[in-house]
Amino acid sequence: MIYPIVDTPATNHTEKRESVMKKILALILACLTVCLPMMMTSCSENSTDLKDYDLTKYVSLGEYKGIEVTRKSITVDEDDVRAEVDKMLDSFAETVDLKEDDVLQLKDEVSVTYVGRIKGEYDGFTDGEEIANTDDKTDTFSIGYGNHIPGFEASYIGYHPGDQYSFDITFPDKYTINPKLSGVVVTFSGTVKSAKRNVQPEYTDAFVAEKTEFKTIAEYEANVLEELRAAADEQEMLDEITEVWQTVMDKCEVIKYPDAVVEARYKESMANFETTAKAYGMSVEDLAKAMYNMTNAEFESAMRTQCQQLVFEEMVLTMIIDREGISISDKEYSEGLAKYAEKNGSDDVQKFEEEYGADTIRESLLWDKVLMFLLERADVSEYTGTDEGTELAVK
Repeated sequence: MIYPIVDTPATNHTEKRESVMKKILALILACLTVCLPMMMTSCSENSTDLKDYDLTKYVSLGEYKGIEVTRKSITVDEDDVRAEVDKMLDSFAETVDLKEDDVLQLKDEVSVTYVGRIKGEYDGFTDGEEIANTDDKTDTFSIGYGNHIPGFEASYIGYHPGDQYSFDITFPDKYTINPKLSGVVVTFSGTVKSAKRNVQPEYTDAFVAEKTEFKTIAEYEANVLEELRAAADEQEMLDEITEVWQTVMDKCEVIKYPDAVVEARYKESMANFETTAKAYGMSVEDLAKAMYNMTNAEFESAMRTQCQQLVFEEMVLTMIIDREGISISDKEYSEGLAKYAEKNGSDDVQKFEEEYGADTIRESLLWDKVLMFLLERADVSEYTGTDEGTELAVK
């Protein structure tokens, strides 16, 4: 049977190093499934430590100062504040069972049975052919969370618990889970067995005073607005850094790759992916197919390419560090360590340092500093135009 589920296992193939890096590095250095293993110490041409290489033989370093970049402002409005308020209210919501006269709506959790049958004639299918069936069991999901093919979940809006239903869904034009179903119309019919809804509490000054550190709705929303604006400012900066770094990389050229370093990154990344596959009870081949619709050979090739790109970026960072004499002082390390621990929800700085390692944290801070160095020396202009035409005003 073929079910209309299109989600795949959520994965996180980063190691400890990337998890302690700030969002800056996560945005810039994130690869397909590549993580940054800790540098190992060696002193030969087969070393996996880039510090043992004369990188001028491997990379032609382009211009990295005065990079032109455009800042696009992120607007925060009342809708954004309301969305945050809804999240807070949802955290205190009470779950209630819906009755037969209740109308299903977005976010409701429903349990349904269904049978899916082909509607029309298609290559490889006949009209009325059954291609999905819950086999009298129930499929439980929350409407609008996107765990099924587009349009499937929303089709239940307007029905009631206990209703018999029937609706048509057209599978995506490029349905990677089963390409044969691409663009095929399927009629789903079944029963809404039950439904639940999270009912938010009444949003009042009294509720805010009881559940938050603020006394009134006005105070609480003013704080939400302030935090959203701070987050927007940070995102604007991250977008600038991303653009600067991409431009820097475009100006650099690989002469050759240090094969030992690439191979080390590749083996480490494949080992991480294999660990993730085992956690889901899957083989590497099956997970690669489910996540990327790749054969094992295609996935390994893509992984190696991404490892080469990662090493390329590491080499450029290392060369800039050496050329500019950038380093992390003990004070910068202590302050950065505290910020990393706070961002990762740890109130024990020493324990955080022991868990991730001082060398890893110091290198992450060093790379953060390089990226800020590049941004501070960039030529930043403010975006003032529209999608139809861009006008720039120098900041």
